[in-house]
Amino acid sequence: MGAVVWAELHGSEGARRDAPTSLCDATPSRPACNRLCRFSKRAGNEIDFGVPWVYNHLGQPWKTQQAVRSVATTLFSPTPDGVYEVPLTVRGTADKGPLHLSAIVLVAPAGSLAAPYDNTGSSDDADRGRGDYDGDGSSYSRQALAAAGLDGGARLEAAGTSFVWPAAPQGSPDNAVAAGQRLELTDRAENAEKLLFVGSATHGDQRGSATVTFTDGTTAATDLSFGDWTLPGGGTDPVFDNTVVARTDHRNESGGRGPAVYVFATAPFSVPDGKRIRSVTLPDNANLHVFAVGLG
Repeated sequence: MGAVVWAELHGSEGARRDAPTSLCDATPSRPACNRLCRFSKRAGNEIDFGVPWVYNHLGQPWKTQQAVRSVATTLFSPTPDGVYEVPLTVRGTADKGPLHLSAIVLVAPAGSLAAPYDNTGSSDDADRGRGDYDGDGSSYSRQALAAAGLDGGARLEAAGTSFVWPAAPQGSPDNAVAAGQRLELTDRAENAEKLLFVGSATHGDQRGSATVTFTDGTTAATDLSFGDWTLPGGGTDPVFDNTVVARTDHRNESGGRGPAVYVFATAPFSVPDGKRIRSVTLPDNANLHVFAVGLG
């Protein structure tokens, strides 16, 4: 298809001089130029991706760069980390119709926090049995979390950092139980000056320490301690220098609504001057739960 555009633009004397000044400067005498315009708005198939390089042949390579950059920044974006349901159609023998199924797919780069999610800590109020945060059948209410500002996929702030609340669908894991996992943060933490963890503890207040590894190979310890999600310190005040990210008016229990519960942020870790974070390694404590990592 690029050859067709090339022929239309190059097939007569003065074509270089009259070459379109933008992707959408097509004329009736050059209908193939419309393909350049369509490419800028809908890079729909593999063949289309060769079209912008026609500008190179016309002696205007900067327009190729403009076209590719425009498509890259306006038509494409990364899929957010999370769990997605993908529809599938399975076709069998001729005497049987297609079978429609779905698969649950985790989209997350290697080492991201979403990858080690292994606990379903929230549930819908109308389907409480899909969550079990504490091993006793209780979980955060998804409706109460949303009412407190913790909507799935929402970008929020805590102690000078920002984090994204998990966007896991109902019944899917949304937090990591601390078990020595290593989380690669190099790209996300390139310019980070602070780091903290968002989560809470079950079965009482829980202390822990995470290991921060820097790009030069050195390490440092940072606190990863949380107060109990229901009764921090046996009451309502945060412990271990935690700050309250959210307080919900109830939690879900097997028998119905339970008491109010909390989500906390740890005290922020300050990155030393000249250091860049490569990764963090969680402690090994099954009663510590991490929903997100805040960076700032």
